[in-house]
Amino acid sequence: MNRLFKYLVESTALVACSLASAQEWQPGTDYTVKEIMNAMVQPATDILWNPSPDFDDMGNPLLPTDEEGLNRLRWAAINLGASATAMNAPDQLVDVPGTPAPDETVLSADEMNALKQQQYGTWVAFSRQLELLAAEYEAAIEAGDSEAFGWSDGALGSKMNNICTACHTVFWCPNAPAPY
Repeated sequence: MNRLFKYLVESTALVACSLASAQEWQPGTDYTVKEIMNAMVQPATDILWNPSPDFDDMGNPLLPTDEEGLNRLRWAAINLGASATAMNAPDQLVDVPGTPAPDETVLSADEMNALKQQQYGTWVAFSRQLELLAAEYEAAIEAGDSEAFGWSDGALGSKMNNICTACHTVFWCPNAPAPY
Protein backbone atom coordinates (compact mmCIF):
# COMPACT_ATOMS: atom_id res chain seq x y z
CA MET A 1 0.00 0.00 0.00
CA ASN A 2 2.88 2.37 0.78
CA ARG A 3 4.35 1.88 -2.70
CA LEU A 4 1.01 2.66 -4.33
CA PHE A 5 0.58 5.81 -2.23
CA LYS A 6 4.15 6.92 -3.03
CA TYR A 7 3.51 6.30 -6.74
CA LEU A 8 0.28 8.34 -6.67
CA VAL A 9 1.95 11.25 -4.86
CA GLU A 10 4.90 11.26 -7.27
CA SER A 11 2.62 11.01 -10.30
CA THR A 12 0.44 13.84 -9.07
CA ALA A 13 3.49 16.03 -8.43
CA LEU A 14 4.84 15.25 -11.90
CA VAL A 15 1.54 16.16 -13.55
CA ALA A 16 1.29 19.37 -11.51
CA CYS A 17 4.82 20.40 -12.55
CA SER A 18 4.07 19.58 -16.17
CA LEU A 19 0.91 21.69 -16.12
CA ALA A 20 2.76 24.64 -14.60
CA SER A 21 5.46 24.39 -17.29
CA ALA A 22 2.86 24.10 -20.04
CA GLN A 23 1.16 27.29 -18.90
CA GLU A 24 4.46 29.23 -19.11
CA TRP A 25 5.50 27.79 -22.46
CA GLN A 26 4.38 29.48 -25.66
CA PRO A 27 4.57 27.37 -28.82
CA GLY A 28 6.94 28.64 -31.45
CA THR A 29 8.87 31.11 -29.31
CA ASP A 30 11.99 28.98 -28.83
CA TYR A 31 13.14 29.65 -32.39
CA THR A 32 13.24 32.83 -34.41
CA VAL A 33 11.24 33.12 -37.59
CA LYS A 34 14.53 33.29 -39.49
CA GLU A 35 15.55 29.91 -38.01
CA ILE A 36 12.18 28.37 -38.91
CA MET A 37 12.42 29.80 -42.43
CA ASN A 38 15.92 28.34 -42.92
CA ALA A 39 15.25 24.97 -41.30
CA MET A 40 11.70 24.23 -42.41
CA VAL A 41 10.20 26.62 -44.95
CA GLN A 42 13.06 26.81 -47.44
CA PRO A 43 13.59 23.02 -47.69
CA ALA A 44 9.82 22.45 -48.00
CA THR A 45 9.38 25.06 -50.73
CA ASP A 46 12.37 23.70 -52.65
CA ILE A 47 10.71 20.28 -52.76
CA LEU A 48 7.23 21.59 -53.57
CA TRP A 49 8.51 23.92 -56.31
CA ASN A 50 10.50 21.05 -57.82
CA PRO A 51 8.58 17.82 -57.12
CA SER A 52 10.47 15.88 -59.78
CA PRO A 53 13.00 16.40 -62.57
CA ASP A 54 10.41 15.34 -65.17
CA PHE A 55 7.85 17.60 -66.91
CA ASP A 56 4.80 17.05 -69.08
CA ASP A 57 4.29 18.58 -72.55
CA MET A 58 2.80 21.72 -70.97
CA GLY A 59 5.87 22.29 -68.78
CA ASN A 60 4.23 21.18 -65.55
CA PRO A 61 6.36 19.07 -63.23
CA LEU A 62 5.31 15.44 -63.06
CA LEU A 63 4.64 14.03 -59.64
CA PRO A 64 6.67 11.06 -58.47
CA THR A 65 4.90 7.75 -58.87
CA ASP A 66 6.70 5.86 -56.12
CA GLU A 67 5.60 5.94 -52.48
CA GLU A 68 8.93 7.37 -51.31
CA GLY A 69 8.67 10.32 -53.70
CA LEU A 70 5.03 10.97 -52.82
CA ASN A 71 5.84 10.84 -49.09
CA ARG A 72 8.64 13.36 -49.65
CA LEU A 73 6.05 15.72 -51.16
CA ARG A 74 3.53 15.04 -48.38
CA TRP A 75 6.13 15.75 -45.70
CA ALA A 76 7.16 18.95 -47.47
CA ALA A 77 3.52 20.11 -47.51
CA ILE A 78 3.15 19.20 -43.83
CA ASN A 79 6.38 21.07 -42.99
CA LEU A 80 5.15 24.12 -44.88
CA GLY A 81 1.86 24.18 -42.97
CA ALA A 82 3.46 23.42 -39.60
CA SER A 83 6.14 26.06 -40.07
CA ALA A 84 3.52 28.66 -40.98
CA THR A 85 1.72 27.83 -37.74
CA ALA A 86 4.99 27.87 -35.77
CA MET A 87 5.77 31.42 -36.86
CA ASN A 88 2.54 32.88 -35.42
CA ALA A 89 3.34 33.26 -31.72
CA PRO A 90 2.82 36.95 -30.87
CA ASP A 91 6.01 37.27 -28.80
CA GLN A 92 8.20 35.31 -31.19
CA LEU A 93 11.14 37.21 -32.61
CA VAL A 94 11.71 37.40 -36.35
CA ASP A 95 15.46 37.53 -35.73
CA VAL A 96 17.89 37.97 -32.84
CA PRO A 97 17.73 41.57 -31.57
CA GLY A 98 20.70 43.67 -32.57
CA THR A 99 21.38 41.70 -35.74
CA PRO A 100 22.25 44.28 -38.40
CA ALA A 101 20.68 44.38 -41.83
CA PRO A 102 22.88 42.63 -44.40
CA ASP A 103 22.39 45.53 -46.83
CA GLU A 104 20.31 48.66 -47.33
CA THR A 105 17.37 46.81 -48.91
CA VAL A 106 16.75 44.51 -45.91
CA LEU A 107 15.46 45.56 -42.50
CA SER A 108 17.51 45.00 -39.36
CA ALA A 109 16.32 42.43 -36.82
CA ASP A 110 15.05 45.19 -34.54
CA GLU A 111 13.07 46.77 -37.39
CA MET A 112 11.58 43.40 -38.41
CA ASN A 113 10.66 42.50 -34.81
CA ALA A 114 8.96 45.87 -34.31
CA LEU A 115 7.16 45.68 -37.64
CA LYS A 116 5.79 42.21 -36.81
CA GLN A 117 4.38 43.59 -33.54
CA GLN A 118 2.91 46.66 -35.27
CA GLN A 119 1.34 44.66 -38.11
CA TYR A 120 0.65 41.39 -36.33
CA GLY A 121 -2.71 40.93 -38.07
CA THR A 122 -1.02 41.16 -41.47
CA TRP A 123 1.67 38.76 -40.27
CA VAL A 124 -0.94 36.19 -39.23
CA ALA A 125 -2.81 36.64 -42.52
CA PHE A 126 0.32 35.76 -44.53
CA SER A 127 1.02 32.75 -42.29
CA ARG A 128 -2.57 31.59 -42.68
CA GLN A 129 -2.25 31.82 -46.46
CA LEU A 130 0.75 29.47 -46.25
CA GLU A 131 -1.21 27.05 -44.05
CA LEU A 132 -4.05 26.98 -46.58
CA LEU A 133 -1.61 26.58 -49.46
CA ALA A 134 -0.03 23.60 -47.70
CA ALA A 135 -3.48 21.99 -47.52
CA GLU A 136 -3.94 22.64 -51.26
CA TYR A 137 -0.59 20.94 -51.92
CA GLU A 138 -1.67 17.94 -49.84
CA ALA A 139 -4.94 17.67 -51.79
CA ALA A 140 -3.09 17.91 -55.13
CA ILE A 141 -0.67 15.18 -54.03
CA GLU A 142 -3.51 12.89 -52.98
CA ALA A 143 -5.34 13.55 -56.27
CA GLY A 144 -2.16 13.01 -58.31
CA ASP A 145 -2.72 16.44 -59.88
CA SER A 146 0.65 17.38 -61.35
CA GLU A 147 -0.91 20.31 -63.24
CA ALA A 148 -1.65 21.96 -59.86
CA PHE A 149 2.12 22.08 -59.22
CA GLY A 150 2.72 24.32 -62.25
CA TRP A 151 3.52 28.01 -62.45
CA SER A 152 0.57 29.33 -64.42
CA ASP A 153 -1.79 31.79 -62.72
CA GLY A 154 -3.71 29.97 -60.04
CA ALA A 155 -1.30 27.02 -59.92
CA LEU A 156 0.32 26.23 -56.58
CA GLY A 157 3.84 27.25 -57.58
CA SER A 158 2.57 30.65 -58.64
CA LYS A 159 0.46 31.03 -55.49
CA MET A 160 3.40 30.19 -53.24
CA ASN A 161 5.66 32.62 -55.07
CA ASN A 162 3.05 35.38 -54.71
CA ILE A 163 2.52 34.74 -50.97
CA CYS A 164 6.26 34.62 -50.23
CA THR A 165 7.02 37.71 -52.31
CA ALA A 166 4.21 39.72 -50.73
CA CYS A 167 5.19 38.81 -47.16
CA HIS A 168 8.89 39.41 -47.74
CA THR A 169 8.13 42.76 -49.38
CA VAL A 170 6.29 43.89 -46.24
CA PHE A 171 8.37 42.35 -43.45
CA TRP A 172 11.87 41.69 -44.80
CA CYS A 173 12.88 43.94 -47.65
CA PRO A 174 10.40 46.79 -48.19
CA ASN A 175 13.25 48.98 -49.48
CA ALA A 176 14.23 46.60 -52.28
CA PRO A 177 13.26 47.32 -55.87
CA ALA A 178 10.43 45.08 -57.04
CA PRO A 179 10.50 42.13 -57.31
CA TYR A 180 13.39 42.23 -54.79
